[in-house]
Amino acid sequence: MSNFEKAKGLKDEAVGKVKEVTGRMVGNENLQAHGVVQGKEGEAKIHAERAKIDVEAAGDTVMGKIKEVAGKITGCHETEIKGKAQQHEADVKRKTNL
Repeated sequence: MSNFEKAKGLKDEAVGKVKEVTGRMVGNENLQAHGVVQGKEGEAKIHAERAKIDVEAAGDTVMGKIKEVAGKITGCHETEIKGKAQQHEADVKRKTNL
């Protein structure tokens, strides 16, 4: 997960909103329009990063389940536990992806 990319998105969203409101207040349609665009770009960055994390977490869940099942089949308790841990980590990643 890239907190840096999320932060850039949040910054663009906030700066865009300031530009939009300022443009509206002073009657500058160009500034207002640029603010709207910058705000939407920020939102898009945030949504893209969240989607990226969700996909990574889904992949980790699948790989963890595969390890868990492989461990059960082969009788390797360590592999089974590692698989469960990977699934748990993926669940935490998904839940903290705000």
